Amino acid sequence: MKKITRWINSIILFLSVMFPLVQVSAQEEMVKFNLDLSLIVEGSEPITQNEYRFDIIERNADQSAFEGAAVYKYDSTDPNQQAEIYLPAGVYTFRLYDGASEPFHREGQALSLDTALQTDEADASGQQMKPTLNQGSLNDWGNGTLVYDINFVVQPGPGLINSDTGEQEITLQLIFSTEGEDASSEETSSEESENTTIDPSDPNAPAVSEIEVPFKVVDQDGQAVEGVQITVNGQTLTTDENGEAQTGLAPGNMDIVISNLPEGYTGGGAYNPIALTEDLNGPIEFTIQKTEVTAPVIFTAVDEQGQGIAGVGIQLLDHEVMTDGQGQVRIDQVPVGQQTYTVSSQPQGYSIEPTTAEFEVLADQENTVNLNFQTEVQTGMASIQVYDQYQDPVVGLGITIAGQEYLSDNNGLIEIKDLAAQEHAYQVTTVPTGYQQPDDGIITVEAGVETDTTLNVIKDAQPGIVQLKIIDQDDQGVAQAEVLVEDQSYSSDDQGLIEIKDLSPGTYNYQLLSLPQGYQGQKSGVITVTEDQTTEEVLKVERDLATGQFTLIVKDQDGQAVEGAIVSLADKSTPTDSQGQAIFSQLTPDTYDYEIQVLPEGYEQNIGSQSIAIREGAQEERTVTVEKVPAKGQLTITALDQADQPVAGVVVKVADKLIRTDQEGQAVLKDLAPDTYTYQINQFPPKYSGKDTGQVTIPAGEDASLHIYLEKEIKPAKATLTVLDQNQEPVAGVSIQFGGLQAETNADGQIVFEELSPGVYNYTMIDVPKGYSFEASNEQAELKEEDDFQDKFQIEKLPEQGKVKVRLTDQDGKGIAGARVKLSGKESTTDKDGYVEFSAVNVGEASVEVLELPQGYQLDQKTQTITVKQDQTVDLSFTAQAPESQTSESEQETTTSSAESTTSQTSQESTEITTTTETQTIKETEVDPEQEASIESEAAQATRQFVDANSGIEVWVNPQDAKQVVKLTVDKLKTSDFASLKDYDADVYQLTLLDKNNQAVDLTKIAEVKIPTRPVNSQIKVLRLDQDQLSSLTFALQNRRVTYRTQKLGNFAVTYGNKAQASGTEESTTTEKSQNVQVDKEKSVEKKGDLPGTGEQTQTMIVILALALLLGAAYLFVRHNRSQKDDRQE
Repeated sequence: MKKITRWINSIILFLSVMFPLVQVSAQEEMVKFNLDLSLIVEGSEPITQNEYRFDIIERNADQSAFEGAAVYKYDSTDPNQQAEIYLPAGVYTFRLYDGASEPFHREGQALSLDTALQTDEADASGQQMKPTLNQGSLNDWGNGTLVYDINFVVQPGPGLINSDTGEQEITLQLIFSTEGEDASSEETSSEESENTTIDPSDPNAPAVSEIEVPFKVVDQDGQAVEGVQITVNGQTLTTDENGEAQTGLAPGNMDIVISNLPEGYTGGGAYNPIALTEDLNGPIEFTIQKTEVTAPVIFTAVDEQGQGIAGVGIQLLDHEVMTDGQGQVRIDQVPVGQQTYTVSSQPQGYSIEPTTAEFEVLADQENTVNLNFQTEVQTGMASIQVYDQYQDPVVGLGITIAGQEYLSDNNGLIEIKDLAAQEHAYQVTTVPTGYQQPDDGIITVEAGVETDTTLNVIKDAQPGIVQLKIIDQDDQGVAQAEVLVEDQSYSSDDQGLIEIKDLSPGTYNYQLLSLPQGYQGQKSGVITVTEDQTTEEVLKVERDLATGQFTLIVKDQDGQAVEGAIVSLADKSTPTDSQGQAIFSQLTPDTYDYEIQVLPEGYEQNIGSQSIAIREGAQEERTVTVEKVPAKGQLTITALDQADQPVAGVVVKVADKLIRTDQEGQAVLKDLAPDTYTYQINQFPPKYSGKDTGQVTIPAGEDASLHIYLEKEIKPAKATLTVLDQNQEPVAGVSIQFGGLQAETNADGQIVFEELSPGVYNYTMIDVPKGYSFEASNEQAELKEEDDFQDKFQIEKLPEQGKVKVRLTDQDGKGIAGARVKLSGKESTTDKDGYVEFSAVNVGEASVEVLELPQGYQLDQKTQTITVKQDQTVDLSFTAQAPESQTSESEQETTTSSAESTTSQTSQESTEITTTTETQTIKETEVDPEQEASIESEAAQATRQFVDANSGIEVWVNPQDAKQVVKLTVDKLKTSDFASLKDYDADVYQLTLLDKNNQAVDLTKIAEVKIPTRPVNSQIKVLRLDQDQLSSLTFALQNRRVTYRTQKLGNFAVTYGNKAQASGTEESTTTEKSQNVQVDKEKSVEKKGDLPGTGEQTQTMIVILALALLLGAAYLFVRHNRSQKDDRQE
């Protein structure tokens, strides 16, 4: 019992509730955790343990090899310990520590886990237990620490509700025993399993192909069950109408939980891990139970007098129950029909026949079964221990009870079983030789109890023998050594032995008087002679020995000597010389421990202490190899939000260490060996999110920096702009630019810009409908979260106007050039065809007057009155008389003018057609929904991040491509180096992904690129530069970052200039006709091969059309000047 108490006190527990690695929603169900820990030592009854230490560790069900940090640590000896533990749904590891000198051993025997159960959430009664996810494993951490790991699952269910508190509770029941097999074999198996685990995040790990694994759930009759939830390594499946579900998994262990059973079914829960191999044949089948018709059964156990008997064990189906103090026990939900029960145990003194019987369970009533027991005759057991006066056991002493003689065994013990429970007188009938006769006695036997008593016997005195042995340090006998015992001198024989016989019991003084030459030592003492015993005493002396020498040579992995390493041997230490040697001389023969205590900077080793045996006069030499390590570096992590503001409280895991960013958004990790590390964001601060993993490279002896960009949850703002005329009437069709957005007012004269990020926006009117005029002005608004910004513009509605087209001809209908015409105070001159046009003429009546005609022409009526209507053209003609002598020349002139007019009109029409063609050419190609879905699916797999710390540019690539990538390089280029960008205000970047040989990596999958922008006050475009050709890319703009997708990196430009804005005005106006403008992320990508070009447009056709326009305009200009020159000459 004392040993058990020491074990209990050695298992200490430390509880500190640590922040969860995964944030739990406020609505998530929490389950209270309870522990029932017991110990069985050498067949004892289970003893409940109340002092212990354990960790609860969250596991990632998607990666069976992944183990998260401890979410709870518990120590029952801590007075400040939190008393209650609550866990959300998930898979966990329970890790038990043992502080004993030999962990998980008691009484020299290994402890094994006999029972590992947890509450079954699927059983509504809350009484049933089910196996944990595994039966546990003993793991050796290699530093003297052993832990026992058991996996269990927390799944809320009706069986977890405590009727008293209303809370859901789960109990983990563990029973350890010394009767199981030694846990070392289990430990070895665990270590072998761990050694063969493949880390899927290791870029050098062999590729593991997935297997399509089918599952099937049936009831006890083999019928398929639909709607059952199967959780496999964290992935949730649901069975179809055939009870089937399947998924792709890599070979390895599968942790499986069956839950969410349909009404009327029971079973499921967590299963022991199932090994998945490539030779899987057929579905993995699980059976659940369809609910049967049941009724309660009450068992009553009584004796002959009808008194209830407590503690009767009864087994019925899978129920093992025990009667209470009234001899009753109730079992609910027993299937109706013939059932068989078994009396599995009964209190001592009672018996029943038969112990197994059948009975019928009837529905809709309580069924009663009476168990009638018989009282047995009460007996007990007597144990008599026989000792002499020296407390030595006496063998062969006989006592007689009730006419039967019993003899003591080799341990002096007499055991008598099945004695009636009463007083018994005994007589000592046999006494061994050399002992005196003891007295007879009485022993009282109690029912069901072992009665112990002691019988003392006097032993006659006997002489003893003393043996003195004189040996040297090699345990060799020393001859001719003289020893004085009391007043008598004795000399050792060739074996160094002195034997003195027939000494009376008692104490004797001895002294070593002399030794042969070459030996040293002084010995004296007291020896006790025991009756009839041989007493041995060893006297150890020293033989003079020749000394030896030990040399330790320290080298690095290249075989180079390491100078300055401090080596210790026993209580001496010395540094290695230039040859890497540490020499220890004058060593007496012995076994010495030596180790390297200190290494020069830049070296490391984990050799530890070793031993060397120095023989007499020998020179020994050993060589050890240490590792020369490259200089370590430092990693500075900076967390920024979309506004480049530092983010504090970001918990990042790098190289198995957790660091947290400070108020400056920074966290520093020192002493990192050169390597490429995968970092994991374990915790985001509230309202922040982002991609949680990536890689960073630490060069040898250098410091590295990593920028992590997070998205802060921002509630958008809204801006409403209203346009009115001078009469306060709303104006539709007004084009307004707000930041990078553009839209037209609706019938109410309004534009609503929604989903706006907080920030400063420039806004202005850029166009108004026909019949209105405005003065352009640039306004600015600073929007904050949830702002509802409103502003008004006022423009002028112009008077209603029309056009008047006047033509002067001669009597032959030929146009008269050079005539002056006046309308509403405005004068103009007819062209070569006799036409003059007045635009913007106010509606109503107007007077048209011919003021002057060319020489020789006569006009009778020079004034006409007309009526001008809105947006209509009034055609008016005057006919004059021409001089007869000029008729032929006029005809010739008119013909030429008409031909020139036709040419001009044709050129104009051609120009308009060319312009229209150009507008159509630059429109971006649409992606059909099927292609868009394919692109979106592939882009979602770009989960590996590479960041340029200087520019903040991120490239997210597919893990398949990421295996080849070592780093991202970003070069900012000059706009002047690209002729096609000469009129743009742009930032130009060259993006390259490099492999370990510093060669560019060609991507096979779609990547996602994120580029920080300037404050957005104009129309942004993203362009690809390919041999000075521009291609426009569609993109998403949010929080001052553009995001686009591509399968080919290279040169990209982000433009901010007016031309980039103007080129997109027409299409933007066309596509934004609705009243509300929604700021959404666009989904587009450029991809090689057979994917569509999404957003790229070629410039070649535009250049050809522009050249055609210029040539046509030049031709018309030359013809027009030549015509005017000919007119002047005539």
